Amino acid sequence: MRCSTPLILVLLLVFLAPVLAENARSPLIRLPEKEDIDAHLMAYHQRGNPDRQREVLDGFLTRVRELNLAPNTIEEGKSRRKIVLFDLDNTLFDVDFKNLVILFEYCVNLPQVERACTQKPEQPDCALLPQKKDFCGRAAPLQLRHIGYSLTETLTNLKLSLDPRSALFLDLDQHCNFWFFQGKYCEYDRPYLGAAEFVSELHDKAGATVVYLTGRRKVFFFHATKQALDHGGFPVPAIDFEEFDPHALAMPEMKNKFREQRVFLIMKGEAETGDHKLTNPMLERIQAEGEIVGGFENEPEIASTWANTYPDGQFFLIKTKARHPNAELDARVHLIHSYLR
Repeated sequence: MRCSTPLILVLLLVFLAPVLAENARSPLIRLPEKEDIDAHLMAYHQRGNPDRQREVLDGFLTRVRELNLAPNTIEEGKSRRKIVLFDLDNTLFDVDFKNLVILFEYCVNLPQVERACTQKPEQPDCALLPQKKDFCGRAAPLQLRHIGYSLTETLTNLKLSLDPRSALFLDLDQHCNFWFFQGKYCEYDRPYLGAAEFVSELHDKAGATVVYLTGRRKVFFFHATKQALDHGGFPVPAIDFEEFDPHALAMPEMKNKFREQRVFLIMKGEAETGDHKLTNPMLERIQAEGEIVGGFENEPEIASTWANTYPDGQFFLIKTKARHPNAELDARVHLIHSYLR
C-alpha cells in the first residue's frame, strides 16, 4: 500500500502534535548565537588596559625568545627548556558557554521526564518535576553574562533564590557538576580572545616548552581536551608520556622523543587529590631539562605560589572567574584580561 504525500504529512502532524505542544509550553533557556559568545569574550578584554596588556605580553614573548638564545640555554650540548605553564579552565578556555548548555539541557529534557512520569509516577525524578518546571520557567532569561563560577553565583546573578539545602538545588547542582566533568562537553570550550595565537607564538617563535597543567581528570577528559585544544588552534602534544612507566621512559629512543617534544598536557589522575599544579612527577621530569620561566592562571593563590616558587619567572593572572577571586595576589604577578595584543 502506498501513502500519498499529504497523507504522510497528516500522520506526522498527528504523531508530533503532542510533542510540539508540550515543547511549546515548556519555557526554555535560549542558547546564545556566535555573535553573543564573541561579545561575551570581548567584554573581558574591554575591562582591562589594552596598551598595558600589549606591553606585558609582548615583553614576555621577547624575554622567552632572548632566554632561548642566551649562552646558558645550551648545557652539555643539549638545549635547556624554557617552560611556560598554562591552566585551561577560565585561563585559556572560557567555560561559561559550557555551563549554560548544561543548564539548558536540564530544562530541555523536562518534557521527556514528564512523559516518563505519566507512565511511572513512582520514579525518583517525578517528585521534583513541578519544582523543576517552575525553576526552568524562572530561569528562562539566563544569558552568558549571568553565568558565575558556581551554581550559587549564577542563581544570584539571575536574581533567583534557592535554598542550598533543598532537594531541587541539590539535584541541579549534581546535574551541573556531573556533566561539567564529562569530556563530551569540551566541544563547548571557547578560547579567550588571542589565547591560541599567543600560545602558538610563544611555542613556534619564542621557542618555549608549553605545559598545559589542568585539574581536569585524565580518565574523563584527555582525548576531548586534546581535541578542544586542536580545534581552538593551540599547539597539541604528540605523545602522552604519562602513559609510559619509568623504565620505558629511560630507553634512549623515548628519552630523545621526550627531549624533542615541546608541548605537554598534564592532567589529574583518577585517584589524585590535592593541587597537582604545585607538585607533579611529570612536571618535575620536564623541569629537570630546563627552567620554568612563566605561567598563566585564573586563581590568585596559584599564581602567587608560582611567583614565590619560581622567583626568576614572570607570572600572569587572567581576570576571568575564580573560586577565590579576592584572594591576596603577589605584587609580582601581572594582570591581564585577555590575550589580545
